[in-house]
Amino acid sequence: MSRAPTLSESFGDEGWRQVRTQTKEELTLPAFTVRSHSRLYEHVETAEALRAVSDVDLDTPPRAVFTTALEFDPSFADIGVDPDAGPVFAVARRQARNQFARSVREDGLISVERTDARWLDRDDGSRARAFRYDVAFPLSPEAVDGDPFRPTLRGVLWAAIWPTDRAYAMAGGIFPAESLDEALARQDATLTADADRPTVEIDRAAHRRVLARAIQSAGTAG
Repeated sequence: MSRAPTLSESFGDEGWRQVRTQTKEELTLPAFTVRSHSRLYEHVETAEALRAVSDVDLDTPPRAVFTTALEFDPSFADIGVDPDAGPVFAVARRQARNQFARSVREDGLISVERTDARWLDRDDGSRARAFRYDVAFPLSPEAVDGDPFRPTLRGVLWAAIWPTDRAYAMAGGIFPAESLDEALARQDATLTADADRPTVEIDRAAHRRVLARAIQSAGTAG
C-alpha cells in the first residue's frame, strides 16, 4: 500500500506537527480504483493563535501543509502506463487542479479562485506542477462582529502534483495572506467584547518559502 510522503524532521523543529492521516477512495469503478493517502500538518503557533476566531465548521488550519500519495489499482505498471508520459500527466494535472479546489471548499474555505500555475523543480529531480488559489477563511460570528456580512481572513493556497515510479504524489499548503487586524479593517469589522485578540506574525514571503520547500522536499528525506 502507498504511503503519503513525509516532511523532513526540520519542519518539526520549526513548529509544525502532524494532525491527521487519511485514506480515501477517490474513484471506484468495476475494474479500477483510485485511493489517496494523505497527511496534514499544522503550524502550531498560528493554529492556536487563530483558533478562537476561526469558524467552528472549518476543517483546515489557517496555516497548514499536506502531502498525498495516489494509489491506482490496477497499478500503472500493471497496465503498461508511464505516469510521466506527457498526455497521461496532462490528464492527471487537470484532474488534480479541479480536485484541489473542490476539496478545500468541502473543508469550509470560500471564495476559492485559481490565480497562478507554474513548474517547480523538486529535490529528487522530478518536476511538479503547482497551482495557486486565493481563498478566504470564514471567521467565527461569536468572535468577530461584521454584521450584516460574514467577515473572512484572506489566504493563499498552493498545491502541486508530480509523477512517481508507480503513480502520482501531491503536496501543498495554505497560509494567511493578511493579519487579523488587516482583515478587520478591510471589512469594517470588530472583535466581540469577550473575544481575545490573537497575536501571531504573518510574514507572507517567509510562509511562501516554507511552503515551496515542503513541495520540493516532500518524501525525499531519509
